[in-house]
Amino acid sequence: MTLSVLFFATGYWKRKEMRLHRIWMSLGVAANLLTAILLVVSVHAFAGSDMVKAGFVPIVPPYIVLAHRLLAVLAAVVMLAMVVTGILRKRSIHIALHYAFIPLYSIVYVSGLFIFEAGSP
Repeated sequence: MTLSVLFFATGYWKRKEMRLHRIWMSLGVAANLLTAILLVVSVHAFAGSDMVKAGFVPIVPPYIVLAHRLLAVLAAVVMLAMVVTGILRKRSIHIALHYAFIPLYSIVYVSGLFIFEAGSP
């Protein structure tokens, strides 16, 4: 996830240079989707849907973990909407979506750093 944050930041920094913006943002989306898929597979397929067994030990109440997951799904949907609007050159919608995506993704990323610890309980 840290790699996708770095790619997104670089892509945002290069937003005036469309070719570079597309490359960095595509790398960010790919890294984000790949790590999200690996996370879900590691928990559900390899650990029998047990986060703790998979090595993700929540240190907060379950409702906070649920809120984190819901925000992560919402951020992913907004991210994919940004991909579509970027491809279709719907600039005004694309720009409006980034006002939602940047705070959402930042919250999900930072909260993920603080609400889980690695290893066994």
